[in-house]
Amino acid sequence: MNLARTVAASALGASVILSGVSMAAPAQAAGGSAHCKTSKRSFNLPSKPDVSVVVKICGKYAGSWSGYRHYKAWVSKVSWSGTQWFIGGERFNDFLVDLRLEHGGKGIGTSDSLDYNFASYINDNESGSKSLSPGHYGSVNIATKKTRWTADAHVDFDISGDGKGFKKWGLAGTSAFH
Repeated sequence: MNLARTVAASALGASVILSGVSMAAPAQAAGGSAHCKTSKRSFNLPSKPDVSVVVKICGKYAGSWSGYRHYKAWVSKVSWSGTQWFIGGERFNDFLVDLRLEHGGKGIGTSDSLDYNFASYINDNESGSKSLSPGHYGSVNIATKKTRWTADAHVDFDISGDGKGFKKWGLAGTSAFH
């Protein structure tokens, strides 16, 4: 709710109380709690130390306004750990997390998808993590009349130096949120 509407609503509420008339404000459902799911995979890398990667995705019902239910999904965290010290070179040419909101397990009704490349983070350090905010960047949003959505994702990765191009790693989706 913006500030002008909040001030107007407060003024209306004050005048209603002073006049002794009872009036209910329009309902706006509060957002739900986050539903998250973590997936882990070890990657065998040619001519360099192997690396294990953990990806955590989350989604939630964000509330109702303007006649629609709003849902949000985000990549909460990507973390990685190498098997020994890694200096220079690249582990991955690309490590793209493709995130989406799904209705009925088929990606139906998605309004947006996130395709975020984590390769530079994973390449630069033996181990570490990168978290994305569920705010403007790093999230997928949808406004709909439908309920029961899930967050789902996969990773399109290209291991540097293996000559095999892109492969897909399907991540575990979240439980349904209303």
